[in-house]
Amino acid sequence: AECRGYARLPTVSGDNIVFVAEDDLWAVERAGGRPRRLTNLRGAYDPLLRPGGDEVAFSVGSDVWTLSLRDTRPRRLTWFGDGTARAVAWTPPLEGLGLAVVVASTCEDPHGRPLLYRVPAGGGQPQLLYHGEYDSLAHQPNGRGVCLGRHTFDPLRSSRWKGYRGGKHGAIWLDRTGAGSFERLVLRDKDRDSSEEHELNVSCLMWLADRIWFVADPDGSGNLWSVDLKGQDLKKQTDHSFFDVRGAQGSGETVVYACGGDLWVLQVGGRSEKLELDFGAPLSHLPQFVDAADACESVLLHPDGHHVACSCRGQAFEMPLWEGPALPMCDVGEGGQAGAGTSVGRTARCVAMVYLYSGRLVTITTDGTPLHNFTIHPEANMADEARPTRAQQWISLLVSDAGLGGQRVAPDRPFGDIFEVAASPAHDALLLCTGRNELLLAEFVPEVGERPNPQKEPTSRTDLPLRLETKLLDRSEWEEGLQGPCWSSDGEWAAYVRKDSAQGSSIVLYCMETGAKTVVADSSFANFGPCFDASGRFLSFLSSRIFAPLEDDVTADLCFASGSELPYLVLLQNDAMNPFHRPALSPAEMKDREDDGAAGPPGDEEEPEGDGDEAEGGEDQFQPPEKIRVDLDGISERICQFPLPFGKYHTGDWTESGKFVYLRGTSLARQPDLDGEEDAEDTPGMLFAYNFSRLKEEKLAEHVQDVELSMDLRNMLVCTREPGPDTEDEYRVHIAGEKLPGSGADGEDEDADLDNPGPESGLLDLGARISLEVVPAQEWAQIFEETCKHVRENYLDDKLGGVDWDDTCAQYRALLPRLRSRTDLTDVLSELLCELGISHTSVADPPSEYGGEGAPLL
Repeated sequence: AECRGYARLPTVSGDNIVFVAEDDLWAVERAGGRPRRLTNLRGAYDPLLRPGGDEVAFSVGSDVWTLSLRDTRPRRLTWFGDGTARAVAWTPPLEGLGLAVVVASTCEDPHGRPLLYRVPAGGGQPQLLYHGEYDSLAHQPNGRGVCLGRHTFDPLRSSRWKGYRGGKHGAIWLDRTGAGSFERLVLRDKDRDSSEEHELNVSCLMWLADRIWFVADPDGSGNLWSVDLKGQDLKKQTDHSFFDVRGAQGSGETVVYACGGDLWVLQVGGRSEKLELDFGAPLSHLPQFVDAADACESVLLHPDGHHVACSCRGQAFEMPLWEGPALPMCDVGEGGQAGAGTSVGRTARCVAMVYLYSGRLVTITTDGTPLHNFTIHPEANMADEARPTRAQQWISLLVSDAGLGGQRVAPDRPFGDIFEVAASPAHDALLLCTGRNELLLAEFVPEVGERPNPQKEPTSRTDLPLRLETKLLDRSEWEEGLQGPCWSSDGEWAAYVRKDSAQGSSIVLYCMETGAKTVVADSSFANFGPCFDASGRFLSFLSSRIFAPLEDDVTADLCFASGSELPYLVLLQNDAMNPFHRPALSPAEMKDREDDGAAGPPGDEEEPEGDGDEAEGGEDQFQPPEKIRVDLDGISERICQFPLPFGKYHTGDWTESGKFVYLRGTSLARQPDLDGEEDAEDTPGMLFAYNFSRLKEEKLAEHVQDVELSMDLRNMLVCTREPGPDTEDEYRVHIAGEKLPGSGADGEDEDADLDNPGPESGLLDLGARISLEVVPAQEWAQIFEETCKHVRENYLDDKLGGVDWDDTCAQYRALLPRLRSRTDLTDVLSELLCELGISHTSVADPPSEYGGEGAPLL
């Protein structure tokens, strides 16, 4: 099956057939056999052979090119440079006009509608043929008649679906004599009711002999049909029952088309015959190495800050910050599963990672089955006495590659997609926000025996078989209605965002002991980003509740722009003092307070009174964290606003020293005319820390994309990106709340090389240290399986419109071993989704490594 390849978009002229495979043009004789590659562009499509000749027009990017089958030297025909363009017909020389190509292009229409242009075959200025939206044209053989098509482009490539009967169904306009007078050819299936909703949706127009040929699906499957020039005598020419006929083109008495990745040839008056092709062994089944830095999806900081975990193209790796190997965190069960009915192995994709309280990494993977796989990996210990030798590092690499380094834990229930994960800082437990709009508490417990007490045994035992026990905490009726879960320092409280209306969301406080839910900030405004401070006295969150006016230059009026958020603080105890009220101190006392390094709110410098247990039990005895006190009465009235300028705030978090770290971008409403002043430094992606001793903010870094603090709140991982089109994300690890190297902080080493990875710069070299190996065919199989699961989980109808989804997926799954490019997979997924009859759903290709136009050409 792998040697057959996946062929599509064929065209025919005489004994020559040209088609698309592996994103290039191929030629083969009508008898079949081994095809010959014509281009090496990785982006050629929609070929069209000249009738009776050996010249082919095809599309690359936004323009049309031509080449001869003899020398295969491409020549650019159009220079539109925008929109889409494809050749739809060759115009024979008439009345002194030379040979030309009719091109359908969207370059001049503001709504992206195609117009037909006549372009001389030797090159020249395009001329508009007809006023109005048309996307196909067919000439009468040996005559002057013209057939135009509107909305007759392949419906499976134009976001329409099988059985489409909407307002953009394909229509035919016919000029029988070539006088320029067109008549609408209305086609209905006479076996059905003749009402308007059963008018045929046609595509792929052809004029062969004295009949109009096209593709239609009145009986549910796309097949070739034909009618006479009066729109009567409807005949079905092919009988494919599952896969649709696609990309049909005809010349003389021959029609070629694609169906299920195969090419078929139909002689007028005869039966269809499949063209047997032999492409040889595919390269897509061989492993390839890609740059990990370009494929990085997420980076996670170890609870103690000495390791990072990185997810690249669905694969998880763990490594020390600046030295040591990057170990692949393989899922225990991956690689041994074979796709049902295919020879392509199914691989799992890492959809989330999280570090537990114990320091062990948990990878969450999916392989298309309803249940996710949770794998607990061994702890990465960097204490001096536990540093591995070089031999132990090699053994760790071998163990990781074999997938034997962790324990796989099965959840007790499926819960759809996983959007967010938060680990408890006091015991091995997780909060999960799922695609079913549920907030779950997940705990690792032994399969047999007693359930451990988190206060005495906070870490899960990996020497016993574990299971993942989940508990439903909350549910929302809104899409993505539960977000931003976070834990208190003692693990007894959780806070999260719950969407309660179309525009508003509330901050909810959940008590693990009693299960009580308390709304801290109601959904009158859009609230997000809750976070507990280390002392357990405050809960911060971000909120858009400031009406910042923006002047409208057109109407001379005021409107309200986005980006008017501010951070807020909730006092968890009713006797807590407002941290923004400056204490009555003399200047000398204020200086002493600053010299002592107090950066947190008043009260952080007070040491809690110990009870002597640590001295009696020794250092190794586990000490549960101090429980925090939350006074729920009147808590929604104890909200304080940070004295900061409004803007686009992101990612508010607390450091161990009590600083509040946050990202802020410029609001659209920050204008000198309305605000009185313009802060030139307040550019998008600025990282700040609020110092409570000075009651002012400090700039830590700029051009910051994201920031994450370790679980001990002492280290932070900062993602930065310099402005410019070709820049990449850079990850740095630094002390939490302090200025990054290069920001001009006092005492900074001016000779430090900020581009050299290491402790001085904090820069992580992910691309050089991670060896990322991918097998495209296996990735495509994983994408297919995850698409099937995603549709099953999220389709608006539980019965999927009466479609047997498992059987349908099995039919398309059989095509996977034949795929040879990413666009082949896009084509398969597009047709698969069209089986459901859903609108506004499409599949997009990833950015091409060759660029939009194709590097070999330009």
